[in-house]
Formats: sequence, structure tokens, C-alpha cells
Amino acid sequence: MVKKTEGTEIKIDSTIEINWDIMINDLMPSNIPLEYHIVATNEDTTADYTGYISVDHSSIIQKRSIEQPDYSIFKYSLVLFDFDSPTLTAQNRNIIDKFIVPNINFASTIDIYGYTDRIGNRQYNEKLSHQRAMAVSDYIKTKNRNVKINVYGMGNEEEIFDNDLPVGRQLSRTVQIFVITPKKQ
Repeated sequence: MVKKTEGTEIKIDSTIEINWDIMINDLMPSNIPLEYHIVATNEDTTADYTGYISVDHSSIIQKRSIEQPDYSIFKYSLVLFDFDSPTLTAQNRNIIDKFIVPNINFASTIDIYGYTDRIGNRQYNEKLSHQRAMAVSDYIKTKNRNVKINVYGMGNEEEIFDNDLPVGRQLSRTVQIFVITPKKQ
């Protein structure tokens, strides 16, 4: 849950506007799309409605840095694939060039985890997720031939977004990229 408001009273034939300030760290990928639930009650009737608000949330803020004593890990979840496709689009190549490649140095190791939505059988999804991770690996190697890359096809075993929603299935067609760099001693 991102925000909650309750107990607001309004007069009949009037409308109410509720404004929420959602700060960047309040909104995580698991909160997208935003779900709202409204219950309105009067003396004789209760109306109950749930809906979703699409949110376009693309930002370098999605990169997460994890500092360890001996190394730094940068996690990226920026690359999305079309349904049933391992093809890396020009837009995805641009994202990799702009945000990921500059953070790779000679000592870095890259772990790439491919994912799918839950549509299709398990074996097919494992293969497709591996192909997606390999497509990213192959592209990164065109920019840095000597980098060590580990590739994992996760299939749909781990749902990183809610697959009951169409947008959750779309966001699950992704790879997560971890750039692990030792700290200088």
C-alpha cells in the first residue's frame, strides 16, 4: 500500500478531490500500476469500486546500489521485451548504452537474470527467459568483450510483478542486470 485515506464526508451532489503527494521512494515497481479502492456509503446504498491507474515510471532512480565491504553492486531493471520475444529493441540497446555500460569497468562481473510472464508452460518460459538474458549479454559483449557475464533464465518461477494484471505480465518480460565491481584496496 502506498497511501490510505478514510473517513471523508461529502454532501450529496458534490465531488471530492483527494490529492496525494507520492515521493519517489514511496513508489516501488511492485506498486505499479497503482491500485485504488473506493467505498462510498449512504443510508441505503454502498458502492464499492477497485481500479488501476497506469504509471509510467522510468528513471535512473531504478538503479539500486548495494555497498558491501569488498565490492559494489548496481542493480538495473530497465529492459522490457515484447510478448514471446527475446529480441532486444533499439530502445533497450540505448538504455544499456546510456545507463549500464558506463558502470562496467575492467574488474566488473555482470549477472543477468531473465524473466517471463506466467503465460505458457514452464519449460518454454525458462528457455525464453534464458534467451532474453543472452540477448542482453551478447549486446553488452559488443561494448566490452572482456567482461565476465553470468546468465540465468528464471522463467516464470519467480513472479517479480503481479501476473494477475496485464501490466504486471508486461513488466515481467524483463531482465535484471547486476554489475558487481570489486572495491580498490
